[in-house]
Amino acid sequence: LFKGKITLPSGTLTIARGAKVEAEVRVRGLVLHGELTGTVFAAERVQVSETGRMNGNVVTPKIAISNGAQFKGGIKIEKA
Repeated sequence: LFKGKITLPSGTLTIARGAKVEAEVRVRGLVLHGELTGTVFAAERVQVSETGRMNGNVVTPKIAISNGAQFKGGIKIEKA
């Protein structure tokens, strides 16, 4: 379990299957295969795979949520 703040303004954060993260995330892109609780600000895109579990809010211009993924929260489609 990782708790805290993640800032990666020019990179893509990948959260692996089985990983648990509780954080405010500020990134260029996010690929979620594990569990994330918190708020995500992604400048380009967020991708939640079929094994991904998101609980929180997302601000991003593009989002893809695969079949089987779990998402609980809000989505704002705008530049983060």
